[in-house]
Amino acid sequence: MGQFEDQLAEEVRRYKHLYDPSSKHYKHSDVMMKSWMEIGKTLGEDPEVCMKKWKAIRDKFVRLKKKFKTRNGDSGPDEDKEPEYCMRLSWLNGFIKHRDTKNDMVSKSEVGEWRRSTVPHATCSDDDSACTEVSSVSQPVKKRKRVSKGEDIVDKIATLRQEMVNCTALVSQLSAITESRRSSDEFFTFAQAVADSLRKLPPERVEATKVKLFTVLGEAHSAAGL
Repeated sequence: MGQFEDQLAEEVRRYKHLYDPSSKHYKHSDVMMKSWMEIGKTLGEDPEVCMKKWKAIRDKFVRLKKKFKTRNGDSGPDEDKEPEYCMRLSWLNGFIKHRDTKNDMVSKSEVGEWRRSTVPHATCSDDDSACTEVSSVSQPVKKRKRVSKGEDIVDKIATLRQEMVNCTALVSQLSAITESRRSSDEFFTFAQAVADSLRKLPPERVEATKVKLFTVLGEAHSAAGL
């Protein structure tokens, strides 16, 4: 990893709710947004850029760990032989899970990899010849590749759905606050106008737009010495 990636990983490590599914603030969009703003400010980079960079770092780490485990064929990796990239991010080991390459099943002893409840996991029954037959090597390997591609697509769909749910929840919170106050105060009127504008955006643009809005507010607070 480069210097920026190293610094970004260290900053993310300070915010457990960004990678630990057991955190009470895990996937809470308002808390996550505030954290990414702080990370962006610390690194002098746009929060949206930091989010995308971290996703790329995390995904590469997961891919390398899977490849290493598949190549070794052991029940657990030998950390002395792991790629340097994985060694630098070894603190993430407790928050991912890897597919068992011997029977194509997910090990129950490992902690969830950024769990998504909507993503199904492929399993092999006792009478499945592709999983139990050891005399043929090429057939199971091809099957694993097909399953991996399918899971990648399902993962992306699940991520998009979760982001849409998070955005919808945040917009609903803004609407509830505005409606409950029903004040003529100019700040509440402006907040309602922002919420109405966000509702008109395509779902995939809502999160990025909110990050930019909060970035502007953060800069204004800093300039005012708040």
